[in-house]
Amino acid sequence: SVLHAEIVHSQQRRPFFGFNRARHAVIEAAILATRIHLTGTAAVLTAFETLHSAVDKTGGEEERQAFELLQDYVTHWSNSQHPGACQDAKAIFQPPEPEGLQRISDSEQKHEV
Repeated sequence: SVLHAEIVHSQQRRPFFGFNRARHAVIEAAILATRIHLTGTAAVLTAFETLHSAVDKTGGEEERQAFELLQDYVTHWSNSQHPGACQDAKAIFQPPEPEGLQRISDSEQKHEV
């Protein structure tokens, strides 16, 4: 059997250009940055050196800004004794709470009976 179809409407919000090397490098850097507590700073910084090259060669302004944000996060992490020292980065990379658990603030804990 054969199915015949006719396109009656088509719409495109914006063209998808795919992921070039720079975008892929930013995605990879984001993954590494969120796992820095598992891999350690040295491993992440070593990988960032390689990824930075791809961003410099093939990236636009968006990729450069995104990579800079990730570098700042890793720098703050490595310069601090506590992983949450950079509040902006902590807000961006804070993992979601496990289902069924709620974080109780210090003020709420004091008022419990």
